[in-house]
Amino acid sequence: MKTRAPFLAVLAVAGFSRVARADDVSSVPDNSPRFRPRFTASADGGLAYRALYGSHFWGGEITAMAGVELRPGAIELTSDLLYGKTEYGLTTWNWHLTPMWEFRFNRLRLGLGPSFGYLQIARVTTPHPFYDVIVGGVGQVTVDLVQYDAIREDGRPTPPHAFYGGIRFNFDDYILEQNDSHATTYGPTFVLGYRY
Repeated sequence: MKTRAPFLAVLAVAGFSRVARADDVSSVPDNSPRFRPRFTASADGGLAYRALYGSHFWGGEITAMAGVELRPGAIELTSDLLYGKTEYGLTTWNWHLTPMWEFRFNRLRLGLGPSFGYLQIARVTTPHPFYDVIVGGVGQVTVDLVQYDAIREDGRPTPPHAFYGGIRFNFDDYILEQNDSHATTYGPTFVLGYRY
């Protein structure tokens, strides 16, 4: 027993000191800056392609977004307008309003949301265009190409401002269907933009 006593005493002192260090660490106040939600807005534009009735059209699309940046991502309301022409030279207009949920993974962002809008296509045989109300969905993937740190005056970090590039995919279904045939349009838009 005499030979074990010093050994047990050393173990007891070591255990006490470890507990004391843990208590010291837990008692230190956490002064690290916490995330603060903020207003965000962005605008982008790019080349759009849509398939329709076995045909297709190309055009230019501009999009504006506004919302709130949160810790996991953002909630935004987006509005886009596409102007283009079919392969037969007929003018097309396509407009969407989309509430979007966007998830952030460092520079990568994934967005998804339902969309509501309007489509108009000129006709050859009549001066009155084809038009329809549309409902569908939008998905997008963007990557921040250049980021600018956004730190509030109180030192709290916020998601950075950035120039970004990406691809947005639209799928639309028509509600009115004036020609009594079911129709959908779908296709990508390749975009470049800036997020504040």
